[in-house]
Amino acid sequence: MRKKILVIYTSVGYGHKKIGENIADVLRADHEVDTMDILTAVGGKTASQGTKIYLNILKYLPGLWKFFYTNKLFLAATLPFRTTVARFKAIKVANLIINEHYDIIICTQVTASAIISYLKQKKMFNGKFVIAFSDFHLHPYWLFKNADLYLANIVEQKELMIAKGIPEEIIYICGITLPIPEEVDKEQARIKYGLTGNDKMILVLGGGRGLGIESETVSQLIKSDAKVFIVCGLNAEVKNKMEKFFSGPNVKIFGFIDYLQELYAIADIIVTKPGGLTLAECLEQRAPILVTSYIPGGEKMNLDYLRDNNLVMPEFMDVLGPVEDELKTGSFAKDIRSNEKVKNVVQHGSIIKEAINNL
Repeated sequence: MRKKILVIYTSVGYGHKKIGENIADVLRADHEVDTMDILTAVGGKTASQGTKIYLNILKYLPGLWKFFYTNKLFLAATLPFRTTVARFKAIKVANLIINEHYDIIICTQVTASAIISYLKQKKMFNGKFVIAFSDFHLHPYWLFKNADLYLANIVEQKELMIAKGIPEEIIYICGITLPIPEEVDKEQARIKYGLTGNDKMILVLGGGRGLGIESETVSQLIKSDAKVFIVCGLNAEVKNKMEKFFSGPNVKIFGFIDYLQELYAIADIIVTKPGGLTLAECLEQRAPILVTSYIPGGEKMNLDYLRDNNLVMPEFMDVLGPVEDELKTGSFAKDIRSNEKVKNVVQHGSIIKEAINNL
């Protein structure tokens, strides 16, 4: 039966947004699907200031973010108030959806989940409430008692949820949802980006907001014979800094690129931080990934999972040596091509379609 579905994400984190859009695109083949940016929906100075505070904490006080994200006493004290706080934003969302009569609302971020949980609790939304994850760990803030379905990414999340008393039958393991990849003509892509002959290329990423691109790492990488491509995302400050200190014939610096698949496909090694979406996109291309920085808390938990499953390169004190070794031997590239875990992490929506059709 064709259903009317709303997918809610937040544009604060590009990964949450893109995964929400990917899920929406998958479901449009069988259902009527709308999307909503919760940041735009709640609007106002409070939302804008909240985003600034969040980004400044990540930039200047990452240890504080780790405390918020992982401290058990803090989490136990604040968990009961998620929906209480959400009620101040929920009325705006209720006014936007009241005449739409959605059968299902899917949330890819906790602010949206808390709002829909509150609306469902107050019987202001009577449809099905679905929560989709976008990382490789489990956080208690993501779980709500009145959720009807969870779209988890890995089996370890499901096992932890069952241990917390969540019924197994409402948990589907879906991986990170990506579009079905287009075939990339690597030869043409190399020509497009100025790579010739036996040129090797190191791709440096910092996510949509350009976080995690470190000058110290880049200064080591440019000592290699490889071309170094740096994608700074929406972060003009980082882009200007890179252009000031690292311009040269072997360095290309980009701002935000919406279509990274060509660069993923022609990269010999990718240096990045461990955001869920970025890692899934890199793994889909079976590219060797070296993580050199991370945001304490969630990204560190992602990294632990990926290293435990040999999906990213091991940790090294020195960056240049392992990078040059990989460029020479391609040993990790061979390993990642044969790693069966990649199929579990990266999916293209078939399980999500099944889960929603059965709901």
